Amino acid sequence: MPELHQTSDGFIELKDDGTFLKHKVKIIHQGDHILRIDTDDAGVETPSFITPKTILVVDSVTGDISHEQRGFVVDHEIIGVPIHPDTDKDYVRLDTSDIPDDLIVKDPVTKKSSMKYKWDKVTKLFEVKP
Repeated sequence: MPELHQTSDGFIELKDDGTFLKHKVKIIHQGDHILRIDTDDAGVETPSFITPKTILVVDSVTGDISHEQRGFVVDHEIIGVPIHPDTDKDYVRLDTSDIPDDLIVKDPVTKKSSMKYKWDKVTKLFEVKP
């Protein structure tokens, strides 16, 4: 899996084959906002705001969601969504606003949390677990 290392003017992506790729990008946190500034080869800077994302770990066959992480992950923002190290799992990266508010439900008796939905990778939609 590629590794991302921060430099003074961006990031270097070290690839599995020993090559690297330079990303001329700065990430600036300002309160609740995250600003991304990309710089092209001519030195022109292009700013954009980063939309909050949620990353789900999903069983690639059943669609069961085993993990949810909300927030900013620099590797996913710069390199893109990687392949999950477990071959039977997938990462799904969505805008946080697209995640159901009741994705995680807590059993009032046992106090254990569970996922109310599963992910359908064909329709790219959530469906309520039976």
